[in-house]
Amino acid sequence: MPFEAPILSVENLTKRFGGLIAVNSLTFEVERGEVLGIIGPNGAGKTTLTNVVSGLYTPSEGRIFFRGEDVTYLDAHQRCRLGISRTFQLMRPIKEFTVLENVMVSALFGKGLDLKSAKEKAREVCDFVGLKRVNIPVESATVLELKKMEIARALASDPELIFLDEVMAGLNVDETNEMIETVKRINSRGVTVIVIEHVMSVIKELTHRVIVLDRGKIIAEGSYEKVSHKPEVISAYLGEEE
Repeated sequence: MPFEAPILSVENLTKRFGGLIAVNSLTFEVERGEVLGIIGPNGAGKTTLTNVVSGLYTPSEGRIFFRGEDVTYLDAHQRCRLGISRTFQLMRPIKEFTVLENVMVSALFGKGLDLKSAKEKAREVCDFVGLKRVNIPVESATVLELKKMEIARALASDPELIFLDEVMAGLNVDETNEMIETVKRINSRGVTVIVIEHVMSVIKELTHRVIVLDRGKIIAEGSYEKVSHKPEVISAYLGEEE
């Protein structure tokens, strides 16, 4: 399907932690309205890439452009206000709060709403992702409800681009299918989605294009059908020797 101009451009992006190069000179674009999958074995650099683009980490080298604007050195909250949002692989909800209150925090600080508007926004996005028990303590929520809450928190800032970092992990088949439909509805709203996932059936079902990372580098790019049969991708996932 045709897309508009790129919403995100990454140029020669590198992130080092001492002598470890977690992200190694990555260059790619994400077009507006696309669902891009990023896959790779553990330690490939997927979450580090998300952290750098969303502003949690500062890159060691390279540039990041969002809607044509250089955001390389903007803080995470500034990028959030511009329209970049993300979920976290390791969820850290505020345990003293209800599900709704956790989502309200994102609307308050991620979008800058007042308390009344934040509550309305939180209810809207909770309803959108199918969260019904919004007034329960977060510690009483099921795994599926926590996953939905994490997506709702990311949506509360009205993003144009959202990173979903392994939101299907720990879900059963029915729950995964429900989440797939939720992601499709997010995309149908015009939100560009980057899906980081180990479940290949999810990647196959959701994405328009896939980038494969291994040891911080792009080793393949294209449709799921194209990249899933490449020997270097099979080798990276199965650990076979070249």
